[in-house]
Amino acid sequence: MTRTLLLLALLSACTACGGAAPQTLTIPPPSTPGPPPSPTAPPSPPQAPRDTDMDGLIDVDDACPEEPEDRDQFEDDDGCPDLDNDQDGVPNAEDTCLNQPGAAADQGCPRVVIPTILHPPRSNERIFFDLLSAKPVKHATPILEEVAQVMRDNPRITLLELRGHADVPGGEVRNLKLSERRALEVQRVLVELGVEPERLEVRAMGNAQPLVRLEGLRGEALRKERLKNQRVEFHIIRTAP
Repeated sequence: MTRTLLLLALLSACTACGGAAPQTLTIPPPSTPGPPPSPTAPPSPPQAPRDTDMDGLIDVDDACPEEPEDRDQFEDDDGCPDLDNDQDGVPNAEDTCLNQPGAAADQGCPRVVIPTILHPPRSNERIFFDLLSAKPVKHATPILEEVAQVMRDNPRITLLELRGHADVPGGEVRNLKLSERRALEVQRVLVELGVEPERLEVRAMGNAQPLVRLEGLRGEALRKERLKNQRVEFHIIRTAP
């Protein structure tokens, strides 16, 4: 309606101005609004550092980014698997002594001569005790330390028997109990020195196997000889192949 009235008004104005021919007036259609602008996408979050082999070390810090670290407490911070820790040619999977080089015939362990009865390297003595005591005499400490070192250095010794002995007046039961207490005390000390308890076995021998016979002895000679029977001995019972 508004457009029609506007056209009529213009025609009338042109006629009044001298009868000139009317001119056509084109009125553009109303503009159609365009689509709203697209929302701006948020910035992408920063990418997490890559860990291709999923071993807990990111690639930039991983010397072997495509091979996972084997986590064997040997050079675990370089990101590379350690297939032969001691570089002795025996793979870790077949090596009983991972960090000590040895031949394949010895399961990767250094070759050692293991005696049937274990004696400390610097002494053939057993661990001795005072007559009625379950505590080793003072000079036994270095011997116990050497025994512990032998056990730590030789993982193929899987079972060491601690044989307690006693020889005191009072009969068989008393001697059995005392010999057991002595073997248990030696076991306790060896465990404190780093020997695994499952590799130690206690055996009470009582007075069944004296080192020396006491028949015919008296006084000080009897006392001294009897002390030799108060002991703990070490016997290797089982070794790994």
